[in-house]
Amino acid sequence: THVVVAYYAQTEGTLHLARWLRGDSPSGASFSDTVLDASSTDVGESVGLAIDGNDTIYLAYIDRINKTLRGAMVFSNWSAQTGTIAGGADGVVVGDYCDIALNHAVPADKVAVVYQAISGPGAPSQYPTIFTGAAGPLPAANPGSYNLAFVKGAATAPQQANLGRYCSAAYDNFGNLHIAYF
Repeated sequence: THVVVAYYAQTEGTLHLARWLRGDSPSGASFSDTVLDASSTDVGESVGLAIDGNDTIYLAYIDRINKTLRGAMVFSNWSAQTGTIAGGADGVVVGDYCDIALNHAVPADKVAVVYQAISGPGAPSQYPTIFTGAAGPLPAANPGSYNLAFVKGAATAPQQANLGRYCSAAYDNFGNLHIAYF
């Protein structure tokens, strides 16, 4: 049995993955901490985590320097793949308040990432965004297999400033995606 914690190390500006393993050591347990992504000087904040039935860990998080939503997959042997999921163009800040969800198949065959996107210099509009696709390689390694949808509400100007914050995603037992956001 193990516990996995993903966290943003603010002083380093990096994403860490820590695991607590119960084992046969004299103390009964061991702890390890690994830098998972140090691709820029401010990467890993707003991290969402999901684990499938094969113990593959899926993460989504923001790279504030490059204004991108990043993702990582950590396999059961603790090898990892990281890459950019979306953003970084046309002044759009992508990835804040993100969450990641997997369906209940073993192994998972659907992944969804929900996050806040902020567009346009000067007069930003904010909206929750859903990024869905087949579970497996990240988009950079699997082009064309992901879909992007923007969820826009009938928000008034004062409400628009916060639209899309605190996103949460979950699949039900029938494979339907459900999202909630502020």
